[in-house]
Amino acid sequence: MGVKERNRRYYLVHRQEILKRHQERRQELNNYQRQWQADHKVERAEYDKQYRKRVKHEVLNHYSLLHGMTNPDGSEITPCCGCCQESNLDLLEIDHIEGNGNEHRTQLGISTSTGFYLWLKKQDYPFGYQTLCKDCNLRKQFWDGERNTRPVNQYDLTGNLIATYGSQIEAAKCVGVDAKNISSVCRGRKYYKTAGGYKWQYAN
Repeated sequence: MGVKERNRRYYLVHRQEILKRHQERRQELNNYQRQWQADHKVERAEYDKQYRKRVKHEVLNHYSLLHGMTNPDGSEITPCCGCCQESNLDLLEIDHIEGNGNEHRTQLGISTSTGFYLWLKKQDYPFGYQTLCKDCNLRKQFWDGERNTRPVNQYDLTGNLIATYGSQIEAAKCVGVDAKNISSVCRGRKYYKTAGGYKWQYAN
């Protein structure tokens, strides 16, 4: 009788015992992991923060205007905005060149920036994206007309219609609310229920 056949027979005879032992070991491992997480909250939070920063730097650097270039001392140039050359990592983000970035992330089921950065890495950095700072990205979206022609309705907190505006920019100027916040409410983004003390919806 071969080793494989002998192991198979042993498993059949002691199946319940083996499964119970595996379940107990799995439970012990889960308990250990939960306890470790509880004992190392600060260290884990710092590790996660640095991990997200590394991923962001790598992706933004790939899509940066100066990707692949080096400083005179041979060090790699840090990521920068493709419009104004802003290099503060906290102010940089990925832009969909053709627009509709939020719709694309919704289709992918991705709700976080890090999740999208990891998706870009997994897809081997596809074309169609660029590194921009928040200001330049906002200007591209709203002042260059990407989202400047869709009418929006303004409601009070009880749901009564107050006014209809020809665009988010028009609403922002009339009400004194950030156009990006109005857009976030209209698109149903998490944590954005109101903007400027009003509810907002696309008119069509």
